[in-house]
Amino acid sequence: MSTTEHHERVASTGAPGNDRGDVFEIDAIKRRNRLDQLLFTRSHLATMAAQQRSHGMDDAQETFMAQCAIESTIREEYPQEFEDSYAHWLTTEVADEHPPGFLTPDCGICCSIAAYSGVNLVPPESA
Repeated sequence: MSTTEHHERVASTGAPGNDRGDVFEIDAIKRRNRLDQLLFTRSHLATMAAQQRSHGMDDAQETFMAQCAIESTIREEYPQEFEDSYAHWLTTEVADEHPPGFLTPDCGICCSIAAYSGVNLVPPESA
């Protein structure tokens, strides 16, 4: 293969000898990674907001608004994922909240309070 032929093949397919068009596969991987990052961030914010609401914290509204912004991005860029996940998100958020005044082992804020106070949140039968 001459140098000219080699450069023509690289230019037309994105890589030497790549006749399948793997450039599109890389784009799909980047899109999947972006979706994964958005979903992780959304989940983290939703959990934080639910815990903050459970403890009556002032930051709950700000965290919830950040969550809504991430959800809006997911809805715009990945409408099918948004449609498939929205009902599950709502169910999970309700489960993440707990009544004020009760310390629960699934709440990060409760765990911090318990650790600071020397309270064990793990029920005796679980230990």
